[in-house]
Amino acid sequence: MSARFRTLSVSIALVMGAGALSSIAPATAAPDDTAFAPLRGFSLSGDKIRVEPKEYAATRVDLSALRADLPSGDATAVVEIPGPDGSLESFRVQRSQTMESELAAAHPEIQTWSGVGVDDPQTSIALDITPMGFHAFVREPGAQADWYVDPAFNRRGTTTHLSYRSSDLPAPAKRRAEGEVEALRETVTEAGTADRVANVAANRRYYRLALTSDPSYAAYFGSENVLAEKVTLINRVNEIYNDDLAVELRLVNDTDALNLDTDAKATGADGPCGSAPCFAPYDDNGTPDDGDDTFGDLDFCSGATLGKNRTVLGQLIGASNYDVGHIALGVNGGGVAYLGVIGGDYKGGGCTGLPEPKGDFFAIDYVAHEIGHQFGGNHTFNGALGACGGNISDASVEPGSGSSVMAYAGICGQDDLQPHTDPYFSFLTVDEAYATMDQAPYGNVEVQTVSLRGFGDAGDSFTLEFGGETTDPIVFGTNYTPAGIKAAIEEVVDQPVSIAQWGFDEFDVPVAVPDETGFQVIFNATPSILAAGNAVGDQLAVTNGSAGVSGFVGETARGGPSQAQGFPLESDNTNPSVSAGEDKVVPIRTPFALSGSGSDADGDSLVYLWEQTNFGEGTRLSSNTKVYGPLFRVFGDDAVVTDEDTLKSPSPGINLADGSPNRVFPDMAQVLAGNTNAATGDCPAAVDAAGAPLPNNRQLPDTLLDCYSEYLPDTDYLGSLDADDRKMNFRLTARDLAVRGGGLAFDDVTLTVDPSAGPFLVTSQSAPGATVAGGSSVPVTWAVNGTQRLAENVRITVSTDGGATFGTVLAASTPNDGSETFVMPNVTASDVRIRIEAVGNYFFDVNDASFALKATPAPDTTITSGPADGSIVLERRQTIGYTSSVTPATFVCTVDEEAVPCDAAGLTDRFRAGTHVVSVAAVNAAGVADPTPATVSFTVPRNSSTFARKGKGAWDVKKDARAFSGKYLTSKRKGSELVTRVPATERIVLVIGKLKNGGTARVFLGKRKLGVVKFAGKRSFSSLRTFDLPKARKGKLRIVVAKNKPVRIEGVAVVTSD
Repeated sequence: MSARFRTLSVSIALVMGAGALSSIAPATAAPDDTAFAPLRGFSLSGDKIRVEPKEYAATRVDLSALRADLPSGDATAVVEIPGPDGSLESFRVQRSQTMESELAAAHPEIQTWSGVGVDDPQTSIALDITPMGFHAFVREPGAQADWYVDPAFNRRGTTTHLSYRSSDLPAPAKRRAEGEVEALRETVTEAGTADRVANVAANRRYYRLALTSDPSYAAYFGSENVLAEKVTLINRVNEIYNDDLAVELRLVNDTDALNLDTDAKATGADGPCGSAPCFAPYDDNGTPDDGDDTFGDLDFCSGATLGKNRTVLGQLIGASNYDVGHIALGVNGGGVAYLGVIGGDYKGGGCTGLPEPKGDFFAIDYVAHEIGHQFGGNHTFNGALGACGGNISDASVEPGSGSSVMAYAGICGQDDLQPHTDPYFSFLTVDEAYATMDQAPYGNVEVQTVSLRGFGDAGDSFTLEFGGETTDPIVFGTNYTPAGIKAAIEEVVDQPVSIAQWGFDEFDVPVAVPDETGFQVIFNATPSILAAGNAVGDQLAVTNGSAGVSGFVGETARGGPSQAQGFPLESDNTNPSVSAGEDKVVPIRTPFALSGSGSDADGDSLVYLWEQTNFGEGTRLSSNTKVYGPLFRVFGDDAVVTDEDTLKSPSPGINLADGSPNRVFPDMAQVLAGNTNAATGDCPAAVDAAGAPLPNNRQLPDTLLDCYSEYLPDTDYLGSLDADDRKMNFRLTARDLAVRGGGLAFDDVTLTVDPSAGPFLVTSQSAPGATVAGGSSVPVTWAVNGTQRLAENVRITVSTDGGATFGTVLAASTPNDGSETFVMPNVTASDVRIRIEAVGNYFFDVNDASFALKATPAPDTTITSGPADGSIVLERRQTIGYTSSVTPATFVCTVDEEAVPCDAAGLTDRFRAGTHVVSVAAVNAAGVADPTPATVSFTVPRNSSTFARKGKGAWDVKKDARAFSGKYLTSKRKGSELVTRVPATERIVLVIGKLKNGGTARVFLGKRKLGVVKFAGKRSFSSLRTFDLPKARKGKLRIVVAKNKPVRIEGVAVVTSD
């Protein structure tokens, strides 16, 4: 077992193309009001419909009342939210922050919260109230049916809302694949570890997000609703960033300035960016669609879009005012982002575009993915088909397309694991993001962009001011050249600079001569930002413009140390602790089960996720030769999310981590179905019914997909690329889902594959449809194949529910020698499986086919002779006879719950004084015993020796073979006593002798008089005098002679119930 952190070597690159609450004050219950009123009989119709679920619960939301219910500041409150069936579900929620303070103060109508379920703290919720209505995203761990609340219509003032799970919505635009990765800077060298140490405070931080949007995004929602939709979007994205990284993204104070909602603002000249358009427009060069058209910066996400967004953010808000920048488009633009650039020169380089920019398809598959690149996350897929070609090997940690946020689910054809993304970062992405956030600062080069207006005629001029000094005039047609501008600026800044055209991006366009719209000043001797730079103490300003000339200067890149670490936030949450178990050696082609454990000092509920951490070389999912890399997908099953459901947030059907720290590899359903490569070493070939190869551009059928994406290692497997150590490495991550800064911890375990051992296979009970008599003995066999070196003993269990549980233990530990014989449970079950697992190791197997058990009827037992039930017997030696309803039969007997030998001839025994219970159960030939044994209870009296005698010389001991036990006590002195103590009893029986001139005696139990015994009568022995008590009593039993006439006492029977 090892809790370790892998050293990373991550390059900043251009990637192109396609909560439990922490310890807080006790909550107060929300008032019982009418924030949600059911709308029975509501039918969805009209225009601007936002969601169209087939089934839903419609409610009218009183937003004012709901705002009053929800807490402010650091307080918490319990609120009730209508679920898809219309019932109210309770959540404990707390304010979250998705806007910087000034922006939030300017827009009090937009607020966000997050929290956890009251009944199930592993259920998390994120919710917001905006002018567009109320949104709630509810995640139920371990389920694939999350639910949400959304406005029914995409317009302001909507009060009708729908709570729903799934729906039929228009299919979203198909995802554009990302393209080549261009390495730019090597700065991140080691994964951060301090933030994820168990039982230490979670390192919570926030980053200022500058999110630009274009006219198509504004057109989809309405310009006045852009900020509200951005908040809803980032509130969803923050669920992942909070839970996995303890990171909160906050929209910058000047977000309203980034709503480029018209063509004039976005692509028109003389817009907010100066005489130069913020983004280059589409240019058809005179004739549309004739092959010489030039795409605009906003037609789809591209390197040009990133470079220009960097410039635009500098001109509109300034580089010092944000930490990560992105642009959202309302067209099928795909996604593109620079890698590992938060807080650096190119931190504004991220773009996402879809024609329907809503739901998890946009928020998770795209925005969270692209911003994940900006936080340093590489692609994690190991596939080789479709868009999955060309990933870097030391990030290829998910088979096929992968399914985590930074993978490529849905765009890799036959390598696809599933259509859409699971809302979790891979362990590697978490490592890479922490490495980026915790890296040592590097020097950024200061870049400032000068935007000019009314400039371009001969003689037009302006000056630049810097630190109180002013340049010589810069004149169009004279010294408005790169050399002239450079010379003028260097006179006042006292350091070398380089001059490039307005909007210059060294990764997309070459340096050119500035035109009349302005220019870029790079505070470096060469027009490159990759060399270490220094902070610049001031900013240039345009001054002294000639007639009609004006301008302004924006900070495109902030010089000096990078600021990837974000801004710290107070946190009272503690990271959990987790253990992944011990390292082991396992056989080839054999299923295994990993079990971990975890705890949380704050008492938060934990969710767990097991992941394989081996990295590969790019391998087709359907290859049966798997030498390097990951064999097992992040989740043991594929998430079935329809295209329609991707427009919801969160999408129903997504995989979710749950509260179990255990996982079976492959998925147990596959093992039970025999859908693994255990028996032959190969999964079935990816061919159609005619034997032709399946097309590379289509996802594999489900059975093949399951087999190939949960692939057991064979002798070919060597571990991670270039390691050649045959080690499968796994990580167990525990998340506490705290609303304000999710705590996370992990532990790693290594399984070394022994190529000379295995496969370990159960070989018996392999024929489907067999029926076995319950209670019968059956042989169980398995192929050891050298695994006894890895586990000397095995545990054998039976499942009667098809493998859901294995609750019947046939052998807790028996030698791993390949065969044993066991008695099957005497039950009737139609789906029975046998599991054999290593003791002290992780591997196991189950028998190949389900079989049935038919319970064998149990025999009935009858006691035929011996003492009557409840009788007093005066002979200590007793014989009990019995019979069975079936023959042949054996018998199992107990006396007072102690097993005693007995046979068909009966049970004979000598019984001591006291009450005895004899139980007899017949056992048939199949070994099934009567579940309701026949019983008889009887009592043997104590003899006269049990009594203490009072009255000197008053009692005589007489012997007589006719008396009980051959002797008795007699007295004829009035007042003489016999005394003995008795346990709790409801019945006392005296054994007495009759005398012709017999006297009387009074009988007491404690102070209670039980009655009088008369001894006069025909001479006899061993008569019984019974005293029944109304309730059980114990104490001193006294027999007192009443007259001076003889009495004779032979013994006493004390009847007890236990």
